[in-house]
Amino acid sequence: MIKVLLADDEPVILRSVHSSIPWKEMGLTLCGAYEDGMSAYHAFLDENPDIVLTDIRMPAFSGLDLIRQTRTFSPDTVFVILSGYADFDYARTAMEYGVRYYLLKPCTKEKIMGVLKSAVQDVEQIRRTRQAKNVYAGMLARADSVPGAAEAIRIQDFGNEGYRDRIRTFVLGFSSVDEAKIYAFGLLCRIQEIQPEDQESLPPFGNKIARMKSKEEVADFLETCLAAVYEKEGRASGQRRFVVKILQYIEEEYGNPELSLKTIAEQRLFMNTDYVSREYLRETGEKFSQTLIRTRMEHAKRLLHEKAGDVKIYEIAEQVGCSNAQYFAQAFRKYTGITPTGYIEAHRSAAHPKEDQHERNL
Repeated sequence: MIKVLLADDEPVILRSVHSSIPWKEMGLTLCGAYEDGMSAYHAFLDENPDIVLTDIRMPAFSGLDLIRQTRTFSPDTVFVILSGYADFDYARTAMEYGVRYYLLKPCTKEKIMGVLKSAVQDVEQIRRTRQAKNVYAGMLARADSVPGAAEAIRIQDFGNEGYRDRIRTFVLGFSSVDEAKIYAFGLLCRIQEIQPEDQESLPPFGNKIARMKSKEEVADFLETCLAAVYEKEGRASGQRRFVVKILQYIEEEYGNPELSLKTIAEQRLFMNTDYVSREYLRETGEKFSQTLIRTRMEHAKRLLHEKAGDVKIYEIAEQVGCSNAQYFAQAFRKYTGITPTGYIEAHRSAAHPKEDQHERNL
């Protein structure tokens, strides 16, 4: 399914689009509808939508901010602008970020569906291109040596259904069952080399592989072995190791405005983003965006306290990964119940209560 995210600060329009489009019939999943850009951005970090239908003018964090902020780590997301005539200059700027679709309000259900169908075609083409690149990468790995693709094997990847599917496709792509058997044997031997403690998780595989008659049988057996190793790894580590890694990345790189679950999952962990999102929520009890915002706001509080005598709010915002100062102020107030300036004044008063009382008496 293709995931769609909605964002519009006009509740009537948001409800109308939400209820009038036959999402399932179009092969779409609506993963959220939000009345402000900040909430939409946080949802984007968690859901990694394929298509975003957004108003371009929203308070604090506009649709243009949403496009600009997410383009850095999710360049393939297809954006559809739904906005008024007076916003053409904003729309033109959005086009510079690769946005192709622009709908004027008021807009009929049929027009929205027509644009969504075109956006779906774009997403499908992007997926085909990505798949072709993966196949090509697999061909290169196979050209090196049959078992050689196991050199970069990562045990934590075995919990990723997408990863196991690629392994299966890889095995079924060999020209003969013998070649597939050699690869499977080499891969399992490689796992034993890099994870000696996982030998007990693997069934005796030498003779078993030798007796296999088809590539499908080899693929089934290999998938079972990988799942067994992963389950043992998960039980031994308590909290999933990749979840611990994500928490480390957040703490170390909260100041990076381009930090997202998608970039961590795909570029650091080499895992499926949707799978990581589900497991992260299950393991920690909160969404990735909630952890990221909490980490950024706690560090912002620390910096505001340390630099209370000489501080510029926009500088603090940049240091904690918020390139938009207005968004930072709104997020800080939502998190703490007070504005950044109010927070500074409160701490200053707490640190010098007598001086403040003297000034009031004067």
